[in-house]
Amino acid sequence: MNVESFLHARRPIKVQCGCGNAFPIRLEGRKYYRKDAELPGTYAYVENTQAGRLVVETLSFSGIGFRTMGPHTIHVEDLLLVSFTLDNAKQTPMKKWVVVRWVNDRRIGTEFHDIDLYDKEMGVYLMPI
Repeated sequence: MNVESFLHARRPIKVQCGCGNAFPIRLEGRKYYRKDAELPGTYAYVENTQAGRLVVETLSFSGIGFRTMGPHTIHVEDLLLVSFTLDNAKQTPMKKWVVVRWVNDRRIGTEFHDIDLYDKEMGVYLMPI
């Protein structure tokens, strides 16, 4: 079934299983898989000495979503350096330049400044289980 017309639905869509049970679903039309996370880290501004602590809440090949641990002065289009450690077996440290795309109180959505589709550690980490 072509689901393109349902991708921007504001409410869950009701579907029916072959067994007869019906349930709501929400479709996501993302370019890259997004993984939920709880990874402590830091952010720092490029142009000044302001910095702070954060928790990465979502991670994908194209960017991260994080929550600051306190008040901040982050704005859309700011360039930040974020550092965090993956919770994989290697405890891989990550440092990424990000551009802020949206700000909602202490929740921040970002896009990687230089998307590295060949980042092996990130690729393995983001594989859906």
